[in-house]
Amino acid sequence: MGNFDNLLSWGRIGTLTLKNRMIATAAVTDMAGEDGLPTEQFVCFHEEKARGGWGLVITENYAIVPEGKTHVRLPALWDDSQIAPHAEFVRRIHEAGGTIGAQLFHPGRVANPAFAGEHLMGPSPLRDPTAQNTPREMSRDDIRFVVNAFAQAARRAKEAGFDLVEIHGAHGYLINEFLSPACNKRCDEYGGTLENRARFALEVVGAIRDAVGPDFPISFRFSACDHVPGSNGAYETRALARMIGSSGIDLLNISQGVPASRGVITPPAAIPPAFYAASACKLKEVVDVPIAVVGRISDPAIAEELIASEATDFVGMGRSSLADPQFPLKVAQGRPEDIIPCIACLRGCAGESRRGHAVHCALNPRTGREAEYAERFDLSEGKLPEAKSVMVIGGGIAGMEVALVAAARGHIVDLYEAGDKLGGQWRLAAVPPGKQLLASFASWQVRQIKKAGVRVHLNEKVTADAVVAAAPDVAVVATGSAPFIPPIPGLAESPLAVGAWDVLAGTAAVRGKVAVLGGGQVGVETAEFLAEQGFRVTIIEAASAIASDAEPIPRSWLLAHLDELGVSVRTETKVVEVSDTGVHAEHCGVTSKLTGFDTLVTAFGSRSEASLVEEIPAAGFGGRVLAVGDALCVTDAFDDLLSAYEAACTI
Repeated sequence: MGNFDNLLSWGRIGTLTLKNRMIATAAVTDMAGEDGLPTEQFVCFHEEKARGGWGLVITENYAIVPEGKTHVRLPALWDDSQIAPHAEFVRRIHEAGGTIGAQLFHPGRVANPAFAGEHLMGPSPLRDPTAQNTPREMSRDDIRFVVNAFAQAARRAKEAGFDLVEIHGAHGYLINEFLSPACNKRCDEYGGTLENRARFALEVVGAIRDAVGPDFPISFRFSACDHVPGSNGAYETRALARMIGSSGIDLLNISQGVPASRGVITPPAAIPPAFYAASACKLKEVVDVPIAVVGRISDPAIAEELIASEATDFVGMGRSSLADPQFPLKVAQGRPEDIIPCIACLRGCAGESRRGHAVHCALNPRTGREAEYAERFDLSEGKLPEAKSVMVIGGGIAGMEVALVAAARGHIVDLYEAGDKLGGQWRLAAVPPGKQLLASFASWQVRQIKKAGVRVHLNEKVTADAVVAAAPDVAVVATGSAPFIPPIPGLAESPLAVGAWDVLAGTAAVRGKVAVLGGGQVGVETAEFLAEQGFRVTIIEAASAIASDAEPIPRSWLLAHLDELGVSVRTETKVVEVSDTGVHAEHCGVTSKLTGFDTLVTAFGSRSEASLVEEIPAAGFGGRVLAVGDALCVTDAFDDLLSAYEAACTI
């Protein structure tokens, strides 16, 4: 157990004293009403963080004008009528022990055209590379209007009781657009020189300071690097940080990236932890206000080192606050090993947002569903009137989730695993390059299983008759899935064929030149794994793209790494036969033979292993039978854990 005295020490942002150095940073939740008002879902989501002990919770970006939105369900403070509902929101956060800040933004040229209409505008009429519409160039009247809108939104935030406001000056939004020479091509007092490009930002800060008074804390979210050609260099960024830092703000909250470099805003697991902290922390040298840094900081030991070494004053953790809203509380209680680790998969956070859903977490099904689950389930732990005996069959992540939740609810749980280790397929998923973080979640589950008193039975393959003999009240089938092998002539008999799962498990011999048959995420990551070991690898995929089932940001890093490793890719190529001399594949209606391969790795997906769901009742079992995870439907960890959690809540 580490010492976290620095991380747990109090800190100051202007007149605001925080109980520790941990900040839950902003992320779009898609939980507010379309009118910009807080819903019960929105409130409960933030209450959970407040109870979790964060020094400061910063909301997602509040719209300051109706046309300045990127998402339908953003919170807003563009009208005085929105003050009272937000005052009630703030009251509940304070009652839960939290300190809350409202982040204010204008999206500029990346506003959603459905809301912006003719008001889509930016410093210059230049389209963002990720957008379809070209903005109009802002006039001086437009600039004055937006500056005033920022100021009035800040006034409303203060009147609603927020403890701080944060100006969003990063991530390719309007203020960042003015600061960046890549998208600010103006030739007036708001463009050209560094001082001119900073003018809009400084006017926003000044107007907000006038609106909220000298003692109300103001944070400024700032970009250490936009990671796009033509934007500010290191010394320009330092000069801008110096200007903004001395403009009357109380905190410089440092991030990085714009929509065209979105992968660095929310770096995936392939990026080392706190990778961008070094460049961000250099800005501490040029400002006299505290700074906060972000960027895949999910380990309390790393957060402690950042504070202890005086590299930063505060540590911002967005996704970690989703994975475990109780992160700071568990650190303070001396049990960091109980923190649910963020694995930077982006499936439940950025992935759900991309799908137009409220933000969730793949590893913590409660996140974003706090209000829903309070209504649907009895979530009291260890206090149920009747403890049931629960037999969980399968020790993968879904089986362990059921066991943990059921045990927490006070049931007596036995967990059976046919192999000699818990973790199932998850242990294999952690093998490819950049996926080692996945192991941290499986190891967390194993630790919690021991703490919860779940009785674990390894090397025991459960039959339907064994369930009948054990006679539990509830049998949960969590037997997962098995590799699917399509009926391709010659494939099953080929001495060259091995399964991707066996390759990752280290139980299959691989030699020479390798063809990976199947370009889904499993096949592509297996190809990457083999290429890193020096094998010459070709991926053969029937669809038009590979790894299309992966989240876009991790996928972009994965494909870039395949290029670096020299992996060959053949898409729209369907394997129709395997012979002793090669692979027969069809491309654009023409069948040809691909030769020279010494190993064929099959990665055609998987299918449910769910036979026990029908066999158990047929054997005479009179109790309740549930299926969870891949045994219910082959999908991903997000849906596997969700099905497991919800099933356990019904027991």
